[in-house]
Amino acid sequence: MMREAFAGLAAVQAPFVFTQSNLQDFDRCPRRFYLRWIARIEWPQTALSRDHEMDLLHRSRFHRLVQQWLLNISVSHIIESEPADSPLRLWWQAFLDHPPSLPAGPRFPEVELAAPMGEHVLLARMDLLAVEPRRRLTIFDWKTGLFYPQLDQLRESWQTVVYRYLAVEAGAPYFGEPAVPADAVEMIYWFSEYPATPLILPYSAEEHASAKERLRERIAHIASLPADGFTPCEDERTCVLCPYWGYCGRSKSEEVLAGADITAGQADEWDWSDIPEFEY
Repeated sequence: MMREAFAGLAAVQAPFVFTQSNLQDFDRCPRRFYLRWIARIEWPQTALSRDHEMDLLHRSRFHRLVQQWLLNISVSHIIESEPADSPLRLWWQAFLDHPPSLPAGPRFPEVELAAPMGEHVLLARMDLLAVEPRRRLTIFDWKTGLFYPQLDQLRESWQTVVYRYLAVEAGAPYFGEPAVPADAVEMIYWFSEYPATPLILPYSAEEHASAKERLRERIAHIASLPADGFTPCEDERTCVLCPYWGYCGRSKSEEVLAGADITAGQADEWDWSDIPEFEY
């Protein structure tokens, strides 16, 4: 049973763990944030969400394959067992044909970094943190969707903001110095559909200061809201791939479904994190 917070009282209880995934959820739909991350409602099954979850499963398996490959664990038997038209096989071939340029030095796949944000915690799990000790921290992220973002859009995404911020605030043990200069951090996105054209985002002290303020303001706002302050999004097209739509009293009308392309940009924009980062 869903437990609503008392009217007027903040619904977020400290210490709350904020991630790029739940910050994105809040931006797209505050009600989704509440249902998923505060009330902890399990994802209901719908005809659309079954297909979507199968897609997420393929994406998750690809990330696991790359992790094993980085750890020098053979994955050829897994790929060979896949059907010829399997997304997993196609993505893996793209990875082999156009591998990311990895710097020399230690590599830490699926590494977690965390830092305090007031009385709360900011947390990220990075696909790969590649280290040139005392020189550079490079964050790699693998994307398996069709959506290829504009550079400015990518730079402003919560994933880029959170990951680069945490590399500075929590990356010192990997960097080998007491502090990580912002200009020693960069983030590289590799896209399975565009493997020859990864997007590279360097960092700066000015961007770090801006990220800190943006994170502080957004987290403070979310943490101040009562349960009834997490209102449903205005654009009902956002509901097309949301498994929580039934809790908002909305129906997926033919008009809404007809206006949404669930196989292209909108689906990837909804799931910008590519695969679920954390489920507590």
